[in-house]
Order: sequence, then C-alpha cells, then structure tokens
Amino acid sequence: MVGERYYHWLRGEDVKLPETIHRSIGHQHVLEPELRTREGAWGVLKKLLVRAAARLRREGFFTRRLAVQVKFAQGPYWEQTAKVDETQDTLLLLKTLRSLWDECPPGKPFLTGVTCLDLVPEDRHQFSLFVPPKREGLGKAMDRINARYGKEAISVAGLQPYRKAAPTRIPFNRIPHPDEFV
Repeated sequence: MVGERYYHWLRGEDVKLPETIHRSIGHQHVLEPELRTREGAWGVLKKLLVRAAARLRREGFFTRRLAVQVKFAQGPYWEQTAKVDETQDTLLLLKTLRSLWDECPPGKPFLTGVTCLDLVPEDRHQFSLFVPPKREGLGKAMDRINARYGKEAISVAGLQPYRKAAPTRIPFNRIPHPDEFV
C-alpha cells in the first residue's frame, strides 16, 4: 500500500492519503542538563501535559487514560499509567499526573514524557456525573485567551520557571499546528 503510493508519487501523480486515526496524543522531551533533577523533571512534565491537554481540545478528543514516562541517566526506563474519566480537563489530568509522579523511583531523570491514551472523539463523549460542565469549559476558555493574547498568556501555576524549557520541535511523525509554536 505504501509502496503503491511511492510508485505514483514518483511519477508525479496525486495520491489521496488515508485518513489518520489518532490513538494517542503526547509529548516527550530530553531534559536540559540543569533540569535533570526531580524538580526540573516535574516542571517539564507539567508543561508537556498542559500542551497535550490543549492538543486534545484543539483536535477534538477526550482521553480515558494517562501515561507518564521517565528515562533515567543511569538506570531503568519507568512508565506508569492511570485511568481517568473521559476528560480534556487540564487540572484533572495534572492531579492524575501528580499521583503517578509520586510513584516515580529515585534517580537522575534524562527524558520525560506524557501520553493521553484511549482517545474518544468529541462526538462520542459521554458527560460525567462527577465533573461539573462548567469545569470542562475552563480549558477551552484558557485556550481562547492564549489564542488571542499569545501562547502561555495564561497557564497553570508553577510553570513560569519552565517557560523556555521543552520548546515545540517538529517530530518525525507529525507536523505541529502553528498554535503549538511560541
């Protein structure tokens, strides 16, 4: 199938690409040397989660599971996941991330990452009885303010020291939306 596309592309023909199916939304970052501490890794993880939650809302998905990954400079790779009610709520995801982070073993972190899994399209989302509808609109309100006044004009507490950490880069598997760049 991919070979057929290349065959036609090499002959200058237009080829319709198959629709992309999102299975996860996440971000990873190799920590700068000064951030290779537990506190630095936590700050970068929070920033990555805020970015992933904004992508969930922009691309029209809710998540049912959150994963956190940490690779240590000397030592093992650690990953933990937790189930959540279908959500796009940054604050709820941060609370879940904190509970996962508390289980992280000691060591010098080298790489951190967060991934939102088990995605549900907005048109199939079922509202929770335990999350007030106004709470679900908070993230979208923050996104609108940031779109109007500049990225990170408003964010969650504690991210200011990490404002320049983990800048958006163009990864191998997708092209970021222009709103993701500072």
